[in-house]
Amino acid sequence: MSDCKSIALIRESLSSVDALRIVNAVAGAEVARIERRIYYPYFHFSAVCSARTLFGTKPISASCLVDGCNEAGATADPVVAEQSEVARDAILRSKIDARTAMNVARRFLIHTLGRRLRTIGNFNVNPEAQGLVHKAFWLIRCEDTVVMVDSLTGCLHTLGKRAA
Repeated sequence: MSDCKSIALIRESLSSVDALRIVNAVAGAEVARIERRIYYPYFHFSAVCSARTLFGTKPISASCLVDGCNEAGATADPVVAEQSEVARDAILRSKIDARTAMNVARRFLIHTLGRRLRTIGNFNVNPEAQGLVHKAFWLIRCEDTVVMVDSLTGCLHTLGKRAA
């Protein structure tokens, strides 16, 4: 059995050196070291929606990602993913299935569009599954704390001791 698996990986904008630089800048010293890299699962949907307004029907396109571990939905810029071979043990497993993710995407898009637009009736939302994509995160230890760095945005998230 191979130790690698091919996954659709969202294109990264930060290297490991960049991630270390970010954590060291926050820590105020060069004490951080990379522990590992993980690949977080997201279900990707593109949707063509329509909303009835006073002036007719307005078409709206949207891209949505649904977090495979905690069912959170989010609108996203167009996703650019490339097939990559990665270590199997670095890939987090999705805790939800594609049907659940589709329902989350539909509810999320309806709610988001409802907040942004004033319409006469309900939205016609038809998300189309684009597949499972993964985003890379760097896990970096800084003394007794582990920080997760998003390889796309550079955002930091401190992990609890049990998560690390």
